[in-house]
Amino acid sequence: MTDYQKVARPRMDTGILGQVDPPTEEELARMQQSPYVWRAADGALRRVAAERALLPADPTAHPQNVHLFKGADAAIYVRQNQILCKSIDGGRSWTSRPVDGMAGACAVLHDGSLLRVHAEEDRPAARVLHSDDEAGTWKEIATFALPAGCAGGSAYGITQMADGGLLCDIKVEDSQYGVAADTRGQDLRLLSGLARLLAYRSMDGGRTWEGPAQIVEFSGEGGIAALASGRLLAVKRHQRGLLPDESVELLDKFGVNEVFARLGKLPNRIFKNIVLADSDDGGKSWHNQRLLTTVFGQCFGFPAAQSDGTVAVVHDTRYGPGPDCARALISRDEGQTWEDEAYYLFYGTGASGYSHSTVLADDTILTVCGTSDYTEGDAGKWHNWTGHAQFTALRWKPVKD
Repeated sequence: MTDYQKVARPRMDTGILGQVDPPTEEELARMQQSPYVWRAADGALRRVAAERALLPADPTAHPQNVHLFKGADAAIYVRQNQILCKSIDGGRSWTSRPVDGMAGACAVLHDGSLLRVHAEEDRPAARVLHSDDEAGTWKEIATFALPAGCAGGSAYGITQMADGGLLCDIKVEDSQYGVAADTRGQDLRLLSGLARLLAYRSMDGGRTWEGPAQIVEFSGEGGIAALASGRLLAVKRHQRGLLPDESVELLDKFGVNEVFARLGKLPNRIFKNIVLADSDDGGKSWHNQRLLTTVFGQCFGFPAAQSDGTVAVVHDTRYGPGPDCARALISRDEGQTWEDEAYYLFYGTGASGYSHSTVLADDTILTVCGTSDYTEGDAGKWHNWTGHAQFTALRWKPVKD
């Protein structure tokens, strides 16, 4: 039997933070149209100044279709679904143009050209492509093999490291789920296989790659931050069903049954949370795999690391507590411990989607998030908000008490 990696539980509950209830829907809706965010700390909600700017609209986008990448100069890019947006003033204003064929993970190289790694679920190798004309055309410059026996994978991000290297994280999976005698939900019990998040390194601009190193099991979406200390912090979605040796009683212990009961559905997973992992050697090895969030559904997270060791992880809160919105957790020691405070950043009356963040030269955090104010249709369907998304760029800084 496979010896599955079980991540450590958090020491802090991430439900209600700051000793105060989250903002109401009305307070969040006003915030979304205003130059501030809400900070929950020391038993009170307080406004913190911030700047907002709307990105050009993509009529085919979904609130989860966001991918932000920036280079060493002023250029910042956001890929939606069929358009590429660009800012050269720190996210205050944006231009856009249509693009085609930008699936995968993207990065800006030191010369301003673009690099893309594309892994597909039915290909046993990842393709590396390069563009000298801002995604107008692409040229394949390399491929690298995925693990033997793997049908394919999904590339989620390319992290630029302090030594000039690139780190691409790719999920590969052959998991098979089903209904066992002691489960109450469809496809809840893992029957066979595994999902692995792997790191590949390149030291020559993407032409050759080494690895992989396993970051964590049963994880994929999210980001990796290069920290001021030189370490790497992976912030990733952790999602799986019950392992073969786990009791169905964990569904009650972890509050999963209560969430699915509110949704009117049978449980199909035990974890839909955020997991963290550390690397001290540029992504060659990973350790200290542990959960960040304790509430089921707080699952998509993306980090932003400031120069003083502060890390903000912006994540979704799709099943509460409070309204569905984008919220940030704060660490002052590069992700080792977390503060009893939270920042509420984005809100859509229909849906609050995914976000990506980067840090500017003056330690301002730039976060781009997708939301939707569309409230018709079937909210239980993922495609319900396709074509009804808007993306907002937020310039903000955590308060330093």
